[in-house]
Amino acid sequence: MHVYRRPHDYRRRRPWVGTAPPAPPAPAAGFEGVTVLNVPLAVRLSTGGGDIHVSADVRELSFRSVVPGGFASCEIRLDRPLKLDPQEIAAYGQLYVYDGRNGETVWQGRMEDPGRGAGPDGEIWSLNAVGPSAHARDRTVPLVYVERSLERWFRSDISDKGGEDQVRIESTDAPILELQLPQGMDLPNGYHYGRWYRDIAEAGQKLARIAYSHIEGVASVNTQVMSVVQTGFAGGGSRVAVFTDNFTTGAVARAAVVVTDFTNARDIVELRLDRGGATTVVASNTVWSEISGIVVRALLLTKAGVEITTGYTLNTVLASEVVADLLGRLLDQFDGANASIATTTYAIEQLAYPDGVTPAQVLDDLIALEGGHYWAAWEDTSTGKARFEWRAWPTTVAYEANTAGGFASPASAADLYNAVSVRWRDALGRIRRTRRTQTVAALTDAGLTREARLDLGDDIGTQANAERAGDKFLAAHSSPPNAGELAVAEPILDVTVGRMVDPWLIRPGKLIRVRDVQPRVDALNATDRDGVSVFRVVAVDYDAARNEARLSLDSSPVRLEEMLAAAGPLAPGQTVRRR
Repeated sequence: MHVYRRPHDYRRRRPWVGTAPPAPPAPAAGFEGVTVLNVPLAVRLSTGGGDIHVSADVRELSFRSVVPGGFASCEIRLDRPLKLDPQEIAAYGQLYVYDGRNGETVWQGRMEDPGRGAGPDGEIWSLNAVGPSAHARDRTVPLVYVERSLERWFRSDISDKGGEDQVRIESTDAPILELQLPQGMDLPNGYHYGRWYRDIAEAGQKLARIAYSHIEGVASVNTQVMSVVQTGFAGGGSRVAVFTDNFTTGAVARAAVVVTDFTNARDIVELRLDRGGATTVVASNTVWSEISGIVVRALLLTKAGVEITTGYTLNTVLASEVVADLLGRLLDQFDGANASIATTTYAIEQLAYPDGVTPAQVLDDLIALEGGHYWAAWEDTSTGKARFEWRAWPTTVAYEANTAGGFASPASAADLYNAVSVRWRDALGRIRRTRRTQTVAALTDAGLTREARLDLGDDIGTQANAERAGDKFLAAHSSPPNAGELAVAEPILDVTVGRMVDPWLIRPGKLIRVRDVQPRVDALNATDRDGVSVFRVVAVDYDAARNEARLSLDSSPVRLEEMLAAAGPLAPGQTVRRR
């Protein structure tokens, strides 16, 4: 019978009672007789050419998990002769780390940098793998969810000559699209002039809603304001008028939605002026229309990839709806159908990426607006795809620990801010800045103003979004975080399952209560002060050689290896968006 060996310090911290240690739990089927560095972990490699347990050859093992993200990176070193070309080692092959006692997945991901070498210690294969969260960076594609910008409205392909158009700002700072018929020209029946929006079609999506208001300089039954939808760039017979309104000097608000007002297949929308009366000469410059409040929404998918054709009653979108759409549209390596998605409530006014974006970048933007949430991809479900979750940070403690294994908490005054300047881009393409402030007693007492800079990029900018992101940032920096690192080298209590769990089973995305730490006011603390400190576990680094998990609390220390693990490899031609 095989007996699992445990590190010396493990036995010292938890001495066995009696003359002999108790028998360990029976290994799960397929894991018999394997250990990794004296801890009951098993490693399996899988490619199209082979699927093999390699635990007996593992010399070193370490892995990392973070939120947002989930399983992040893993490194193993194998004792293998260099003259062999093992079929189970290949780029993008799968690497699994199990708990050998019950088969529970501890870490999994795909190999990206297999290498080999020789030295005084022998011949070694070094394998680096990234977790399933890397799949969120596999594709860079254009995406449109809700668009208020007028920068991407261009003169339509069937606009007749002579018309004029411009985009300008009202006194209320509202963007206006102004269309005007030419003065002094014979305008035949059927003359039309306008602009169209094609980004939804170019992104391979469908139109779900178009909303706008219009007012004209003169009332006329011979000239109309029209909204027209079509399928594909060819147009032609597929163009269908949604609304046709005579010129009027009173404001008219319009909103059209899929199925109710147009069929589910349209992907281009045009706003135009149309001459419906007899041929005549426009004698004045009052034949214009001001179109404002233009909002375009794209059709969403469910997390299982099914089109949603109802419910587009608002000019905004929710973060939880976008997360579901990403799963159903792009993240096919995640188990979208069974994903856990917490419903959000903030109405996002602008979220469009015509130049291309990765799902990971979209998720980062959503977290900027929903600061109390995170996303993570974990072990495979029964579908063979990674389990995904979009969750709010919990408010109840999951882990109980002390500082016996080691604790460090660096000074955190640098994390205090009482002001933030949020940079964003408005509907006309102008760079705007919104300043938000709060009262921080420590800074007030010192007579200091500490102002941070937050960049929303070019894709999610509105005044409301900027205020929301700025306020979320300040709320997280209103008091010094109880930041630190905790080393755990023995089992700790997992309150949620009601038992002690080994260091390799600790996961981020949960709260931990740490005894022996003097508490202080913290914006992230989930409970009242009770003589202990509560932290968010944002990252866990596990090293099998020491059987030690290093927990990053509230914020992850900036280390080169962690920055590289978080960034992941760039695809050819992929660029890093500045933030």
